[in-house]
Amino acid sequence: MRSRVIISGGNPQHHEQAEADNYAPFLFARGVSASDLVIENESLNTYQNARNVASIVQPEPDESLILTTSVYHMERSLLAFDAFGLDTQAFTSNVRQPQATFFTGSCGFIDAETALHELVGLARFRVYRRLGLY
Repeated sequence: MRSRVIISGGNPQHHEQAEADNYAPFLFARGVSASDLVIENESLNTYQNARNVASIVQPEPDESLILTTSVYHMERSLLAFDAFGLDTQAFTSNVRQPQATFFTGSCGFIDAETALHELVGLARFRVYRRLGLY
């Protein structure tokens, strides 16, 4: 059975290249062939990632879709892909182990900002869904 790998991610932060284009060489180096790789490099957020991937894939009943993203971003990603009727299996790309300390270092502030970003994103997603915007 043939597998496809779809990399989704545009360039919302205006770096030198889109996120999907940045990850393609990593996959090629690990044996993914160019014929099995689909690059979606236009999306600028999680909702657009899901929308654009949904337009690429038309899964058959016996096919599996595996969604890979960071552990902190997984819940919002699953909601977005579900909104487009894509039944995905979650596979996290990283898990950070929390460390309890008395004084917060720079990582603590970064973690707090990441958590706040995801909480706001989840709230926005749910409000937009309720209003029929997503």
